[in-house]
Amino acid sequence: MWIFLPQMKFKKRLLFLSFVVIVGVLYLYFNSNWNAPVSSPPYVDGWNQNTSKDVSNYVSESSPPHIIPKDFCQKSGILLVMVNIKPDDFKVRQVIRETWARKRANVSFYFLVGEERNHNYEVQARLKFESEKYNDVIQERFLDSYNNLTLKSINMLKLFSRHCSKSYKYLMKIDGDVFLNVHNVLEMLSKRNSETDFLVGKLINDTKPFRDPRSKWYVPRELFPEEKYPDYLCGPTYLMSSDVAENLYRCTFETPIFYIEDVYITGICAKKINVVPRHDSMFKCQYTNKYICLHREKYSIHYYKPEEIRKAYRILVGNGCPASGSIMEWVCSLFF
Repeated sequence: MWIFLPQMKFKKRLLFLSFVVIVGVLYLYFNSNWNAPVSSPPYVDGWNQNTSKDVSNYVSESSPPHIIPKDFCQKSGILLVMVNIKPDDFKVRQVIRETWARKRANVSFYFLVGEERNHNYEVQARLKFESEKYNDVIQERFLDSYNNLTLKSINMLKLFSRHCSKSYKYLMKIDGDVFLNVHNVLEMLSKRNSETDFLVGKLINDTKPFRDPRSKWYVPRELFPEEKYPDYLCGPTYLMSSDVAENLYRCTFETPIFYIEDVYITGICAKKINVVPRHDSMFKCQYTNKYICLHREKYSIHYYKPEEIRKAYRILVGNGCPASGSIMEWVCSLFF
């Protein structure tokens, strides 16, 4: 028995030393990978350091849109809602038309799109047919892409300033994955004492640019050297008075384009024209439980799929919400 004891001790020591070596190697490997600097690409898709940031090179004041509704903004109202959406989102537009964007007094709804990257003729043909049928689609002269959302919103401001600023008191920008409670918005606007100097939404402050090239919102220092963004409004939904829309539009021609849309429009340009973006908690921007009855007092809720928009609208219109704060409301929220 004593003959094998030293061998067993030796094997245990060998296993222990092997374990220590393996752990050490793994530690060095992962530590070096996590802390290693990520090589930065020389540019962001579409907006490298040498790309012109002059708005006049991208937004034409003389060329008309490819598609524009007949008698655009000829009628007067309180609120114009511009849905910024992709050209091929046919289903989303139809669901919105049939739900929260149904025709109502004092409000108009339009869908703003750009050009397809690959000039898809089938999409363009369907888009023209759709515009002739519903008279609510606008197609402007810019490439429709995520990094061109700033150009889309500048075109929105152009359209409103040139055609609608005398007809409507307010402009609302909204994305296609947002549920809008139009009734609540109109009620809020009716209680305002002033119709000017108004820019409101979900306020985001004390935010630093994302420096990691793997991020969707990556910003190299060459394009934005400052350490923090100015206060700005969360992009999926924000609202402004007509005077602010006009002033923001003029400001864009004096301000180099920055491709993070909400930062540029409601942060950089708003600061430049001395308009303070206001926070209102009724604009829901972050991901949350989508059961609409939990948000019946909200103006907008983000991250809704088309079928969820339809379902939420059906519940609200049918007065299908249980008593606020009730057990039934909580139970229903689990199955929305």
